[in-house]
Amino acid sequence: MITVAIELAENGIIKIIHDDNINGAGEEFESRKVYDFDGIDSHNSKISFLNELAMELGMDLGTDLDQSKIVVSSQWGSKFKPTKEQASKKIKDLEKQIKDLEKYTS
Repeated sequence: MITVAIELAENGIIKIIHDDNINGAGEEFESRKVYDFDGIDSHNSKISFLNELAMELGMDLGTDLDQSKIVVSSQWGSKFKPTKEQASKKIKDLEKQIKDLEKYTS
C-alpha cells in the first residue's frame, strides 16, 4: 500500500511517500521531498506540489485532448498593478491565445 503523508515545515511542506510493497516485490520504499514556499521560486514550488500530489493520489485532472482539464497555475491578483512591460507581455500572450482560438471559428 502506498501512503502519502504531509508534514509542515518552517518554510514549506515535506511530502513523504511510503510504499510497503514496491513493484510487488515486498520491499519497502520511502521518498521525502521538501517544497520551499518562502523562496524566490515559491509559486512554482506550490504549483509543483499540488500537481504532484494530485498525480500521486491518482486524481484524473484531464489531458490536452479533453474539453475540461484542471490546470494549477498562478495569475495576477485582482488589485495587482503591472508594470508597462508586464502588461505588454500579457497582451502579447493573450493575442496569441486569441489567434490560436480563431482558427476554430473560420
